[in-house]
Amino acid sequence: MKLFIGILFAAAILGGLAGGEISSTSFSVLGMIIGGVGTAAVLLGLGAYFDKQANKQADLPDDVRDIFDRMITGKDNPTQEEVLKAKQLHQKSVGKSASSPTHSSNQFKNTLAALENLKPQYKSNDVYATGAVDASFIAAKQSVKLDKKEILSDNRDPYDIALTTLWNISNQEVSTGHNHVYRGVLSGNGTGYLFVFNKTVDILLEKGLIDENEAISNRAAVRANIKAAG
Repeated sequence: MKLFIGILFAAAILGGLAGGEISSTSFSVLGMIIGGVGTAAVLLGLGAYFDKQANKQADLPDDVRDIFDRMITGKDNPTQEEVLKAKQLHQKSVGKSASSPTHSSNQFKNTLAALENLKPQYKSNDVYATGAVDASFIAAKQSVKLDKKEILSDNRDPYDIALTTLWNISNQEVSTGHNHVYRGVLSGNGTGYLFVFNKTVDILLEKGLIDENEAISNRAAVRANIKAAG
């Protein structure tokens, strides 16, 4: 606050002197006011911008944040300390990967666009499925942003990246026991994530990114995971 006031005071004095120079007087009150108000507007605008940027992660819904935390730590109920450590390790790992900045940027944008284009295919009238779809796509976008340098460094199809991310999220949510009512039985939320998983496998098969045998194997594996978890 003291620094802010000091900057405003200095800007006001400089504005007054500059205004005085223009108006052929020793000091201009109007120049002082313009200098102070203008500087305050700029500083407050910058402060609001950076505050908005800093709070983007904090604006995530709790259920999406939980998905993201489980995904990055590999644990069902990670502590904040475990989440922070996992993020730090992940950032160090990603920082070591090399890629063309232009290629990575284009791949990143195309992957986000692929997610937007895919979402209408997951439309459902079931409330649990709708909730799981929304949460999965938000978490997928966050994952792509976090893994930007790592997963976008090669020449993979953007739809392959987007669908693989959705597959990982939905598979995790039905396989860890977090969305079970008891062993082997999914909760309502769990059935929603199973919908996301099965739809993702359908689209992967439809786009030729996996074959029929892989689709069958995927579904069998997730059924076994569901049965064993909880």
